[in-house]
Amino acid sequence: QRKHHGTDAQLEFDTMSEAIDRAMSDLELLEWVESEVFAVSVEYSTAANAAIRDAVARNVSLRTNPDALPPLQAPAYADVLAKLMRTFRDKWRDPHLALAIFERARTLSIHSYSLGCTTPVYNELLETRWVCFRDLYGVWRTVEEMRINGVVPDERTRAFWERVRRE
Repeated sequence: QRKHHGTDAQLEFDTMSEAIDRAMSDLELLEWVESEVFAVSVEYSTAANAAIRDAVARNVSLRTNPDALPPLQAPAYADVLAKLMRTFRDKWRDPHLALAIFERARTLSIHSYSLGCTTPVYNELLETRWVCFRDLYGVWRTVEEMRINGVVPDERTRAFWERVRRE
């Protein structure tokens, strides 16, 4: 989880994290995810796409006028995705739902993928594939996907890869 001390992103993450922790079942959490995370993601993406279309129609450059573009995702989106994946995998012992959260974020929209499927989220995906399934080929495919899409490994990614190599 990234730290956003005192920022809107940190406040949003803290609020959503509490809601995740309060869920009484994996089904309750999954319903919450659909309405409070993915539906909101679609709203952000729709608003951004509308602003882009409007700027193009009015011949306004978003490069010289970036304020014309609303936020593409909620500030804590990626951190919430990582926490959800960990929670489904570890608390609810459902690695399949952890994988499904990643897949849903990856395919929801370009904004969801590019701003949500960050290094920490990929780290959760790697951890799930290895710890829960010992899926070496899946781990390799994930690392390749990260490389191809420019998702930069961090120290946790490198430590994970070293652990897999040793095991």
